Amino acid sequence: MNKPVVLLPCHNSHDALIKSLESLKGGDVDICIIDDGSKVALKAKELENCISHNQKLHVQRFDVNIGITKALNYGLKFLSGKGYKHLFRLDAGDIFLKQKIKKQLGYMNDNNLVLCGTYVEFIDEQGNHLYNFTPPTNHKDLCKALKQYNPFIHPSVLFDLDKILELGGYPDNYPALEDWALFLEVSKKYKVGILPEVLLKYEVSSTSISTTRRREQAKSKVKLLWDNFEPNLHSIVGLARNIAICYLPRNLLTLLKSKIYK
Repeated sequence: MNKPVVLLPCHNSHDALIKSLESLKGGDVDICIIDDGSKVALKAKELENCISHNQKLHVQRFDVNIGITKALNYGLKFLSGKGYKHLFRLDAGDIFLKQKIKKQLGYMNDNNLVLCGTYVEFIDEQGNHLYNFTPPTNHKDLCKALKQYNPFIHPSVLFDLDKILELGGYPDNYPALEDWALFLEVSKKYKVGILPEVLLKYEVSSTSISTTRRREQAKSKVKLLWDNFEPNLHSIVGLARNIAICYLPRNLLTLLKSKIYK
């Protein structure tokens, strides 16, 4: 199967999900929604109204919430079984900008990447611009960055599904940080890169994992960097930086980033 697919997990985020689906409408991509135990089950027919006739929609539902890592890994295996080779990620509330699918696929193939991200515009829940996130773009600099912070915004990424499954999918030993842990492992074995163009709008939500599980995620960051520690400046700075971040509230961090990246 040559067409790529978007993996979109959802838990009690119906309105945000609809907004994200509308940003995919007309794109040359299929869509897989993992309903992770939402209180009100998503209705496939309603969701199909948000996409184009040439897009195939897969909806998988769990009766109880199993958590983001298990839901994602289930989605990876399910879609691999359907024959998909290239997988985009997206979260409910985030928006693909025009030409993201075509441009990112082309960039990934032209540069022989296994993991490909993009620049990202951060917005608030009302859609107002906060700042643009523009990390390094080449493999060497991204490997250094991954020892300090996660330069790949999860809903921006496209990856080679077979290679990700060869690595075991998303690791489950770093709670609320499965994406960074995976990307770090990918970078050790395969070439990674970031397309230097803003192609995703990322909503800073009060209900996101980065907000609701902030302390747990902060501890996972320190553990991840310690487990991958090397006696060099990048590792030292990264560990010190993330220990300090443990004590900063999310709204203050967002404010600081908006000043830094402005």
